[in-house]
Amino acid sequence: MKSHVLAWGIALCASAVSAQTVVSPWAVFDVPTDPRSAALGGRLVASLEPDAHAALYQPAFVDSANAQRIAFDHVRYFGGMNASGVGYTWGTRNGWTWETGARFTGYGAFDETDASGNVVGEFSGGETVLQGTASRALNNRWRVAARGILGMRNLDRETAGLMGLELGAHGLFADQNLAVGAALTGWAGQFNIDGNQPTGPLQPNLQIGLAKGFAHAPFQLHLRLSDLLTWDLAPPGTYDPLIDPLTGESIPSGKWAFGDRLMRHVGLGTELILSESLRLQFGFDYRRRAELAANGRTGTNGFSIGTSFAVKQFQLRLSRNTYHFAGSSTHLALNIPLSAWL
Repeated sequence: MKSHVLAWGIALCASAVSAQTVVSPWAVFDVPTDPRSAALGGRLVASLEPDAHAALYQPAFVDSANAQRIAFDHVRYFGGMNASGVGYTWGTRNGWTWETGARFTGYGAFDETDASGNVVGEFSGGETVLQGTASRALNNRWRVAARGILGMRNLDRETAGLMGLELGAHGLFADQNLAVGAALTGWAGQFNIDGNQPTGPLQPNLQIGLAKGFAHAPFQLHLRLSDLLTWDLAPPGTYDPLIDPLTGESIPSGKWAFGDRLMRHVGLGTELILSESLRLQFGFDYRRRAELAANGRTGTNGFSIGTSFAVKQFQLRLSRNTYHFAGSSTHLALNIPLSAWL
């Protein structure tokens, strides 16, 4: 166990200075289960209001305004995949606000075959990450937070562990209807527990967000910049010239490489405030639209729509996100006070 911890420590330090991914990404760090975040173009980094659901991904959202409330999210993804998140904010003590939570991703079921290709059974896989967060208000505008994460990934008999840290900062300028935030998430190292799982650091995700409201207009604008530690997110060969099959001539791809690389970091969203208890969200993720096109077909890939509303003490959220022209995924969320369970 000591060797595992030492290996994780070395991997975590290496990830701070290296932009290369040693092990495959964990879905719990990439797929937001919160409907509002998903509907506004991805993981929410800045918000003009307290948000216990987005606090699963932005540690600095852990705030006493959400104390003693349970936030639960769920999304049915593709091919039998499911993802969920749950968080509970305990309250503030000695200036610190504490939160505990968990994130889950199920890969679905797969056929198990023998050496001849005959189906002999079925196996499954998934990821589980437990987290504990401490946040502190520096003044009436700025809040900082740190989160420890401990996880496990399994696929049939193969099991890997994960340990890491996430950091967040958030500033709310209420007099200007402006919020800014930054988060470093997924800063962790994977170690093998059983089987032949790879060991090493995950690629952390540095994100910056901005939310802007208006005094005399019922909407907010959201901007998110993600994966800022890696400039070129495009798959290899994206900007390579094409070869004419008849003449063999080289044909430029026609893509503006700089603009395409820049936009792959950008998520945009708009939230309409219809009343104190009803909101609508619309979002766009350029990278998702670019990467999930098939044979030039994009459809509504990258676009999302959602709503949030309150019924007495209960807060409900729903969103639809198009990840592929073959279909969309539905995100559901419920936020309730602990007293409702007692």
